[in-house]
Amino acid sequence: MSRRRTFHRELSVQDLAELHEGKASQMINEAIDACVRDVERRPLNKKKRTAAISIDITPRYDSDTGFLSSCDVTIKADPKIPPALSRDYEMLVDRGKAIFSPASAENPLQPGLTDAGHEPADEPADESHP
Repeated sequence: MSRRRTFHRELSVQDLAELHEGKASQMINEAIDACVRDVERRPLNKKKRTAAISIDITPRYDSDTGFLSSCDVTIKADPKIPPALSRDYEMLVDRGKAIFSPASAENPLQPGLTDAGHEPADEPADESHP
């Protein structure tokens, strides 16, 4: 048996647990776990969660010999989770700004405390009114 076969092995899915002390398979498990945690957290969101796994293989060409010398293998685990979204809030638009009422996020026209006869603390009260 050649030395190469004794100390080296062909890369396969089964060997990912041994690659780089298990870090490659750990990345894949973490992507799967992230998808499952999101399903638990938001079960009413029926969009799919995907644990995308890719293996990129790039040749290394030896220009001195003109032959393939080796290849770089990159393993990527990328969880695809639907974004968290709030509901839509209607806001007024005034001079390029979105305006809302903190007293009622559902109704931008509802007056807040400062609009109902109270002055904001950082502005002096109008002395012309009794």
